[in-house]
Amino acid sequence: DNMVVLEQGASAIPIEIHAGSRLLLSGDAPFERPILLWWSFVGRTQEELKLASDQWIAQDERFGSIPDYEGPRLEAPAFPDQMRASK
Repeated sequence: DNMVVLEQGASAIPIEIHAGSRLLLSGDAPFERPILLWWSFVGRTQEELKLASDQWIAQDERFGSIPDYEGPRLEAPAFPDQMRASK
C-alpha cells in the first residue's frame, strides 16, 4: 500500500520487508514529460490509461498471468472522468 520514488543515482537501496510481503521495484531513465498514474497503470495520456484499463478488464494477454497466484484477479476501480499529470 505504499509507493516510494527514489532520486536518481542511488547505488544501493536497503530494504526490509515482512514475510509474505510483495515488492515491485522498477526503474529506467526519467520520463521526458509529465505522466499520468492511475491504479496500476502509467501512461502519457488519459486515452492510453483507458485502453490499458479496458485491456485489463478483458484479460488481454498484454498483462499475462501469474500461474502460482491462487487469489481472485484484481478488479480495476471505475475509470475517472479527469486526471492531472504528475509533477
